[in-house]
Formats: sequence, C-alpha cells, structure tokens
Amino acid sequence: MGSWLRSQPVAVQHAGSAFRETGVTVALTGLPAGVGMTVGVAGYCAVITAATQTIPWTSFNTICSGPATGVALTGAPNTPTIQFNLSSGSTVGTFDFCVTALSFQ
Repeated sequence: MGSWLRSQPVAVQHAGSAFRETGVTVALTGLPAGVGMTVGVAGYCAVITAATQTIPWTSFNTICSGPATGVALTGAPNTPTIQFNLSSGSTVGTFDFCVTALSFQ
C-alpha cells in the first residue's frame, strides 16, 4: 500500500468556527486515481472517486486507504481545515488536478 502525499492545510473561512452542515461537495478537473480529502485535526479522510462528488461527514474515516476499519466521523468536524491527498505508488507518475468548487451541504 502506498503512502499519502498531502497538500498544505487550508483553513476554510466559514460561518462560525466549525462546520455544521452534513457534508462537503467537491469538484475537480484532472481527477487522478487515489486522490482523497482530509478534514479536521484528527485526520479523517475520504477517497474522491468522481470529478464532482458529495461526501457526507459520516463517510470520513481515520483509515485513509484500504478498508474503512478506523473510526468514522459521527458529524461535522470541529476544526475547519481541509487537505487534499494523493496516494503514492511504486511507479513514477505525474498528476495535475485543480479544485474548481468546494461547498458545504
């Protein structure tokens, strides 16, 4: 299993100090295989499988790859931080993706 390459954390400006909605919708161009999103300081993550996808907070888990055997979020994270991650593999490759939209549901 590969490791995760992480982007720099982005503190999301949001009404209040924490997320209150039921999930997040993200749109990407140039979606590479293995890209994921991590929220909060505890590192809850979810794999992004479609160019535009809504991910409920309860789909975020402390295990970022493989079966979701870790601890799942039970609601919105307390810290408004989002990171995008890319799973690395054993072969050299390139990627170029852009987050074109991010909204809270």
